[in-house]
Amino acid sequence: MKRAMRLFLCIFVLALAFPGITAAADIPAKKGLVQDIAKMLPKETIPQIEKAAKGEPYTFYVLTVNSLDGEEPSDYATMVYNEWNLGTDDILLLISKQERRIEMNFNNATLQEKIDALPDNMDTGGMTDSKLSQFVDAHFIPEAKKGNFAKASIELMKATYALKPIVPAVDDDVKTGMEPDGNNTSAVETPLPQIPLAKQETPEPAMGTPINWSLVIGIVIGLLLLAALAELIFRVVRLHRLQKRLPGLMVQVNQASESIKPYIDLSQDKTLQMAMSIDKQLTDTLLRMNNLKQELSLIRIRHWLLPGLRKQLKGAVGALAEMAEYTAQLTKQITHIEEVDRNLKQLMADAEGRLNEVALAIEKEQTNRGWPLGELVQRQRILKSQLEESRQMSTFDPLGAEERFNHANEALLQMEQDVASIDFYSNSYRDFPNEMAACRQHFEHIVQEHRLKLVRIEPYENVEQAHAVSEQMYKHLQNGDIPAVIQHVERMRQLLSEAVQMTQRQADLKIKNTNDIELVISKLAAYPEQDTGLIAVTERVRPLYRTKHWEQMWHAYRDKLPCIEDISRSLRQVQQWCAEEVQEYELAREEMDRILHALGELDECIDNYRQRIRELDSALDEAKREQSAAEAAYAKGQTTISSNGLVQQWNLQRNNLAKLQSSLRQLFAEPPYDMKLISEMSQQFVDEAERFLSEVERAAIYKRNAEREIEQAESRFYSVQARARRKINVNSYSSQYSSISSEIAQLMQQGAYEQAARSAAMLTGIVTAMNQAYDEAIREEQRQEQLRNSSHSSGGSSWGNSSNSSGGSNWNNNNNNSSGGSNW
Repeated sequence: MKRAMRLFLCIFVLALAFPGITAAADIPAKKGLVQDIAKMLPKETIPQIEKAAKGEPYTFYVLTVNSLDGEEPSDYATMVYNEWNLGTDDILLLISKQERRIEMNFNNATLQEKIDALPDNMDTGGMTDSKLSQFVDAHFIPEAKKGNFAKASIELMKATYALKPIVPAVDDDVKTGMEPDGNNTSAVETPLPQIPLAKQETPEPAMGTPINWSLVIGIVIGLLLLAALAELIFRVVRLHRLQKRLPGLMVQVNQASESIKPYIDLSQDKTLQMAMSIDKQLTDTLLRMNNLKQELSLIRIRHWLLPGLRKQLKGAVGALAEMAEYTAQLTKQITHIEEVDRNLKQLMADAEGRLNEVALAIEKEQTNRGWPLGELVQRQRILKSQLEESRQMSTFDPLGAEERFNHANEALLQMEQDVASIDFYSNSYRDFPNEMAACRQHFEHIVQEHRLKLVRIEPYENVEQAHAVSEQMYKHLQNGDIPAVIQHVERMRQLLSEAVQMTQRQADLKIKNTNDIELVISKLAAYPEQDTGLIAVTERVRPLYRTKHWEQMWHAYRDKLPCIEDISRSLRQVQQWCAEEVQEYELAREEMDRILHALGELDECIDNYRQRIRELDSALDEAKREQSAAEAAYAKGQTTISSNGLVQQWNLQRNNLAKLQSSLRQLFAEPPYDMKLISEMSQQFVDEAERFLSEVERAAIYKRNAEREIEQAESRFYSVQARARRKINVNSYSSQYSSISSEIAQLMQQGAYEQAARSAAMLTGIVTAMNQAYDEAIREEQRQEQLRNSSHSSGGSSWGNSSNSSGGSNWNNNNNNSSGGSNW
C-alpha cells in the first residue's frame, strides 16, 4: 500500500512541475518523410513529394494535421521537430487544415541567414512579416490557395534548395541608379542585398511554467494524512478479526480434546498411542492460542501507529491460520478413529460371511472333482484365524484391528478369484491337447509350403515341453495352488508360440536370402560396365580439372573395387548354404548382411565421385556464363560512355576490369582448371562489371537531367530578363546567374552531373526572384497611378480574408529553432 501511495505522489508532483510532458501524446510518431494525417495530399503525389524532400543539403519532413487544438503553430512545430529528433540539415513543414496554416521549422543558423539575406521586394500584400514568413508566402501560398498542397510543398522545397550562400557585404559606395533601356523609361534598381556574416548571439533559456510550491506541499501533506488514516483503519480491522476468530477456534480445540479422551482411557496399543499423541498436540495448540490471545489483549490505542504493530499483526494472522489448519488435521484423525470403532465390527462380520461362502465353494469343488485342494483349504484356515484375531482386537485397539483386517480382506479377495478360476483352468487343461495339435499343424504347414528341413531348430521339442508343463499345471490345480497354475499356463502358451515363430523365421530367411542373392548377382554384373564408364569420365576430367578437385574420391573408389572378388566368393558360399539339401539360412543371413554392407560402401564411393564431377562441370558452366555476362556489361558501359559523351572518371575501374578480363581468359586458355580460383575470379569480374555499368548508366541519366534543367532555366531566364529589364535593374540577377552557370559548366566538365543538376535548381530561384521583383515594380506603379487619379481616396487592409500572412522566427526556445509560416 505504501509503495502505491509513493508512486502516485511522484507522478502527481512530476505532472505539476512539468506540465508540458503530457503534450507529447498529441504528437504523431515519425513515419517516413511524408505523413498525411489530414488527407490533404493526393496519394499519387506523395512519391513526388518524397523525391523532392530528399535533396542536398537539406531533408524535408512534411506533416499535415486536422487541427492544432489551440496550440501556437511555431510551438507545436518545434515540439514535433524535437520529438522526431530532427537534425541541423532537417526541415519540418507543418500544414494545418482547420487553421489553414503552413509552418516551416528548422534549427539551422546558416539557412536562417540565407533567408534573411533575401530581397525586401517579395510580394507579401503590404505586411511586414519576418523574412521566413515572406519566403513561405512567396513559394507556398500561391499554390495552396488553389488547393494544390503537393505542388505548394514541392515549390517551397525547390526554392529552399536554390538559396545562395552568403557572400561578404559590399561597400556602401556601390552604385545604384537608373539603367536606361531602348525606350528611355526609368527603372528602379532593386539589387539583392548582401549581408555579412555576424556572430550569432546565444539565445536566452526559455522560462518554464512557475510551480505553486504551496499547493504541492499541501497536496503532499494531505496524501500523507490519507495514507496514515488508511493504515490505521487497516490495523484496527485486522486486530478485530483476530480477536473475533480466536475464541471460536479455541472452542473447536477443546471439543476435539474431549472427543479423544475416551480412547485414552479404554484403548490399547496402536489406538492408545495415536490418541495420546493427538491429545498432546491439541493441548499444545490450545496453549499457543491462549498465549496469542493474551498478546492481542495487550494492544492499546497508543500502539496502533507503532511501526512494529503491522509486523506483529501479520505474524499473528499467519500463526492463527497455521493452528487452524493443524487443528483440522487432528480433528480428521479423531473422526477416522471414531468411524473405525463404529464400523469395523460390521466389516469383519461381512468378511466372515464371505469366507464361509469360499469354504463352501471349496468343499463343493472337492466333492465334484475329487481333488484335495490342500493349498486353498490351508489359506482358508489362515484367513479365518486372522479375522478372529481382528475381532478380538477391535474392542480395545480398533486401529490395530483395522490394519490386520485390511491385510486379511486383500487375501480374501484374491482367494475368491482363485476359487472362481478353478473351472477356467480345468477347461484349459482339457482343451490344451487341441491347442498343441493346432500348433503342430500350423508349423508343419509352413514346413511343407517352403520345403524346410528344420535345420538347427526343434519345434516338436517345444510342443513336447509344453505338454509336460501342462501335466505339472494339472497337479498344482488339483492341490489348489492357483499362483503356480497361472505361471505354468503362461509357460505353456509361450512354448507353443515359439515353436511357430522359429519355423516361420526359417521360411522368411529362405525368401529374403533368395531375393538378396538375386540382387547381389545383378549388381556384380553391372559393376564392370560402371567401371568402364567411370574410367572414361576420369580420362575426360584429368586434362580439364586440377587433380586436387577429384583425385581423392577417385582413389577411394579404386581402393574399394577389389572387394568385388571377395564378394563373389562369399556369394558362392551363401548359395551353398541356401541350397535345398543344406538350408543353413541363419549362417547365410549373417554372410549376406556383410556382403550388402560392403556393396553399400562401394556404391557410396561411386555416387560421391560422380557427384563431384557433376559439381565441377556445373561450376565450369557457371563461370563461363558469368564471364560472358561480365564482358557484355563491360562493353555496354564503354558504349554508354562514348554515346553520351561522359567525362572519363572510371579509369581505375576500367583498368581493373581489363585485368580481370585478361586474367580470366588466360585461365580458361590453360587447362587443367583450378575451379576455386576461376569461380572466385569470375564472380568478382561480373560483380565489378555490373557495378561499373550501373554507375555509368546513372551518370548518363544525371547528365541528361542536368542538361534539361539547364536548358529550361536558361530559356526562362532570358524570357523573364527581357520582360523585367524595362522596370528593374537586372544586373545583380544576371551576375548571379552567370556565376552559377559557370559553376555548373565546371561541374559538367568534371563529370559531377548529379551536383550540376542540383545547382541548376538555383538558377530557377534566381529567375523566380527576378520575376517577383518585376511584379512588385508593376504593383507599385499601379498604386501611384491610383493616387494621382483620386483626389479623395481611402482604403485599408482586410484582416479577415484568407490571404493575410502571419508568423515569424522563434529564437527563444530551447533548441534555437527557426519557425515561420502563413495562412492561405
